[in-house]
Amino acid sequence: MPQLLLNLHTFSILQQQHQQQQQQQFQSPTITPSSSSPPPTSVTLPAPASPPQDTTHTPSKRRKCLTVKQRTILMALFEQDKSPDSDTLRGITGKVGMTLRQVQYWFQNKRAALRRLRISQGQVVDF
Repeated sequence: MPQLLLNLHTFSILQQQHQQQQQQQFQSPTITPSSSSPPPTSVTLPAPASPPQDTTHTPSKRRKCLTVKQRTILMALFEQDKSPDSDTLRGITGKVGMTLRQVQYWFQNKRAALRRLRISQGQVVDF
């Protein structure tokens, strides 16, 4: 984890330096780097005071809780068919007001939970 923070900090500093170089070139386009001096081979970085703040990252979406009605419908359908096909899943999305992907994940997670339960009880897992 400390290595990751150092890499993020290094990236942040290099990005800032690049932006400064671009701004300097934009402000004074006649200045060109000297070709006689070799490029630097290493960069000395100051110790980070705090973790870098990434302003481009959007916060993750919050999970939505299922309503009692949605859960009841999904459980009833799960009892009938543990692995519905794509057409059936599309039909379910209209009934419960969820996206296709949410319904797919719900069935996938429910099968996994049932599989874990059966394994812990020593039963044969068969779907």
